[in-house]
Parts: sequence; C-alpha cells; structure tokens
Amino acid sequence: MKGKPGKATSARDEAALAKLARTVVRHRNRQKRTQEDVAHSAEIALRTYQNLEVGRLNPGYLTLLRVAQGLEMRLGDLLNDVR
Repeated sequence: MKGKPGKATSARDEAALAKLARTVVRHRNRQKRTQEDVAHSAEIALRTYQNLEVGRLNPGYLTLLRVAQGLEMRLGDLLNDVR
C-alpha cells in the first residue's frame, strides 16, 4: 500500500515512527538540549523536528542525516538505537 510521502501508512509504520521519536527525544534529553537547539544544529525547520519527535513525520534520508548530525552522532548509531 502506498501512502502520501511523509505519512505513516500502517500500524507497523506508526509503531516504527514512534520508536524513532522516542529515540530522538532520549538523545536530545541526555544532552540537555532544546528542540530549537537541535533543529537549528540540524538545519531543519523547528516544526519538522517537532513533528519527528511526536512521530508525525516519516523523515527522508537527508532529514535523518541532519537530525543525527544535529545530535552530534552518526546516522548508523541513531538508527541502531531505534531497534
């Protein structure tokens, strides 16, 4: 089933996005940083970052790469933590 870009299309997709969201929030909180700070460091819009943190955004590769960089970590490490 194909959905709109950026949207979850199934319960499995929504669960995966929720896991990603929890992981991103956990890393940000460990660093004692604000959403604004990470979004600025990642060079993405604050709203985009906020939507990622609540599981509303199915991010593309470049967004994920920027978020990882904004959190000062490698993308592979971020994705491994999602498991």
